[in-house]
Amino acid sequence: MHRFLLAGVLVAQIALSQSTAENSAFNAVSIKPSAPDARGGGFNMSPGRLTAKNQSLKDLVRFAYDIHDYQLSGGLGWTDTQRYEVVAAFPGETTNARRAQMMQAMLADRFALTIHRESKEVAGYALVLGRKSEFRATDLERETGEDGEYGVHSGRSAWQARGR
Repeated sequence: MHRFLLAGVLVAQIALSQSTAENSAFNAVSIKPSAPDARGGGFNMSPGRLTAKNQSLKDLVRFAYDIHDYQLSGGLGWTDTQRYEVVAAFPGETTNARRAQMMQAMLADRFALTIHRESKEVAGYALVLGRKSEFRATDLERETGEDGEYGVHSGRSAWQARGR
C-alpha cells in the first residue's frame, strides 16, 4: 500500500515539473547574430511576441531579470560586445512575470547561462538633512571684496553673488 502511494506522489511530482518546464518555455524562439553594421535597437513587446533587436547578452539578462547595469557583474568580454536579434512567440495572455521566467529559461538553454545572486557593499553617497541646530541664519557673515563683490558664508557653505 505504501509503495503505491509513494509511486503516485513521484509520478505527480514528475508531471508537475514537466508542465512547469513546458510553461516556462517560449512557443518558438529565433536567435541570430546582428549584422556588424546594425544601428539602434531595443525591445518590442506585443501580444504573443517579443522582439529584441541588436541587443548584447548583458542587455538580454538585464531585461529578463529586470535589473540595472550596476547590479550585473561578471561575464566574458563578448557578452557586452556580441549583439543578437531575438524573436520569441508565447501565448497572448501571458503575464509579465511568466514572460520573464520564459526569457530566463531561454537564456539558460540557449546560452548556457548560470546566475549567482549575492549582496555586495558598494561606495555611495547619501543626501540627508542635518539637525535644525546645525545651521542658523544668525551664523551667516557677510564679506565684501574688491569691486563690490560680496559673499555670504557660514563655516560649512558659501556662495558668491555680485552686489553694488
